[in-house]
Amino acid sequence: MEGIWDIEAIHYNEYDIRGCLLGSIFRFKDEYVTLPVTLNCSVLGKTRDRGTWEVIEPDSGGFLLKIDSESKVFNGTHRLRFIKDFENKMLKFEITSDSLYIVGNKVLYPFKSNINNIDYLVKLSK
Repeated sequence: MEGIWDIEAIHYNEYDIRGCLLGSIFRFKDEYVTLPVTLNCSVLGKTRDRGTWEVIEPDSGGFLLKIDSESKVFNGTHRLRFIKDFENKMLKFEITSDSLYIVGNKVLYPFKSNINNIDYLVKLSK
């Protein structure tokens, strides 16, 4: 999960909020996450861009992504799934919860040399 992820799609409470974001990058490093700042959209208000994160592996399988942040958009525990985009040669993630849906692409992650790790993440996150 560590590294930089570019947001491809993002919906909050079923609204496409990509136009409300100042930037489209998540950066996960150590226990900190840098989040996209939301502009003053009527449904969001303005939020901070920092938080902490943790990936949880529940006994039932798959992954959960817990983000602690002042941002009402990103704060909470979300389902996390990894996707192998063979056509575009990318590792993607899908984050979902009752209010949030995000698809993102891993930046600077060579597909061919990481294919075994990508397959492993995809398998574990189903």
